[in-house]
Amino acid sequence: MTSDRDELRALIAQLERRLDQLQTQQPAPVQARTWGWTTSLVVAGVVCLLAGRAMLTESHAAVGDPKPAVQDLVCKSLKIVGPDGKERVLIAINETGGSIKVNDSNGNACLTLGIDKEGGLVRVNGHDGKERALLWVNKDAKCGLLNLVGVDGKDRVVIGGNQQGGGCEMKGNDGKTQAYVGAASDTGGGVCNLFGVHGKRLISLGHDKEGGLMHINGHDGKGRASLWVAKDGKSGLLNLFNEAGKALVTLDGDQEGGSVRVNGHDGNDRAYLWVGKGGKTGLITLMGEDRKNNVNIGADTYGGYFELKNKGGTQQVFLGTATNGHGGLINVHGSDGKSRVIVGVNEDGGVCELKGRSLKQHVFLGSAINGLGGLLNLHGDDGQKRISLGSNKDGGACELHGNLGKRHVYLGTNAIGGAGLIDLGGTDGGPRVVIGVDQNDIGFVEGRDNTNTTRRSLR
Repeated sequence: MTSDRDELRALIAQLERRLDQLQTQQPAPVQARTWGWTTSLVVAGVVCLLAGRAMLTESHAAVGDPKPAVQDLVCKSLKIVGPDGKERVLIAINETGGSIKVNDSNGNACLTLGIDKEGGLVRVNGHDGKERALLWVNKDAKCGLLNLVGVDGKDRVVIGGNQQGGGCEMKGNDGKTQAYVGAASDTGGGVCNLFGVHGKRLISLGHDKEGGLMHINGHDGKGRASLWVAKDGKSGLLNLFNEAGKALVTLDGDQEGGSVRVNGHDGNDRAYLWVGKGGKTGLITLMGEDRKNNVNIGADTYGGYFELKNKGGTQQVFLGTATNGHGGLINVHGSDGKSRVIVGVNEDGGVCELKGRSLKQHVFLGSAINGLGGLLNLHGDDGQKRISLGSNKDGGACELHGNLGKRHVYLGTNAIGGAGLIDLGGTDGGPRVVIGVDQNDIGFVEGRDNTNTTRRSLR
């Protein structure tokens, strides 16, 4: 093998000496014309020698000849030219290492394999000599990069990596990033970002410690919507934002069920659609600027209801189903939240109840207990009945009561003749004077004692 190498080196040295002689013997113009074919002669001689050695080696190997093949070729550069004398391939060294350059028939470099200060590189050019692709090592020499370039020299696709993993960046004709898919540089894991024409990120798909997420931004780069997982990692969350970054709409869930929260531009709650405690009923809450629950629409164990509150959050009006199960109920409260007006239904029919500041019943308007007609009761501040207007089986009736609740006056229809009757009672409520019309249609006046025994009678 040593003799072959020495023979090859001797041949190359001889060719180089011959080339020098030809250059010194010929005038400059002739030297320029003969340089191409002379160089071709040198390269062709070397290539033919190598080819001959390779063929000889293959022939010897076939017949068992022990003569070894040529193993090494040592030179500073190797140029291969075409029939037209133009360079096609150049294998050489430079300040950073070796390189291989491949040219097209026009002499434009279309492929270059080389080395820079970061590591190896492969450059692919178009027939116009302009770069179209570059495979290289990034500046910190920690990962490889692949750049695909447009005819304007601007990147269109960049495939590489960061400290978290690989990524692919796609750019527009203006060189601005339009899309990125790969590993997130901050949190790791996958991420996909879409950008607008102004270079602002508009859509981002990724994840955080709770789960997956999607952010949608405006053309100003500020968030407009986010779809992600709530902090407890147990339910989804959707936020819609205004230009100032305040959440205007929030859709999420809690331990009771789903919810929708609507906020003002100040970020404070204005409306809330959610599931009540126990997860069995729905609820709508409307709030004022003080974030107090001013309106509640929902359902409880008795049925649906509508509740109005003042700015302080105190109940003012309740419209719903009565707890007695007989029907609807309207409850109007004072500023203290205490009931003042009650309109509803009981076992006898509809009722309306008015209360005073003492919360004692002052007026009752409804159906009589006997079910025979309407009833109006007026009460004193102590809640005791003072006047009662109603009806009984005999007809209409009016009762006046004293402070002790005893009936002192009864004006109505008597039980026997269907005529008028006035009953004046004593302190115990028993009849003392009875004025009326008997069954013979004759008027009478009776005076009675505390045992209801008639002492005097006038007819």
